[in-house]
Amino acid sequence: PWVRLMGVADTANGTNPTLNPREWQFMNTDITVCLHRLPRGEWTGIVADANYGPDGVGLTVARLYDEEGPVGTCNQALMINPL
Repeated sequence: PWVRLMGVADTANGTNPTLNPREWQFMNTDITVCLHRLPRGEWTGIVADANYGPDGVGLTVARLYDEEGPVGTCNQALMINPL
């Protein structure tokens, strides 16, 4: 379950794009995952929100879940650039 959750966490910046991916490129420059317990079961979930500044720097913040509820958070630093 832990490996599965890390795979889901890595998709956070693509789950809620506020910019058109056909017009912008995104580089995930850092990822930090903090868990308050180990995940259990086969199902994982994510709720993400992305914010970008005018200087091309952004941040995605996500909550991570398993079958029993919240297990932690994920923060991803982003660099964005027009295509």
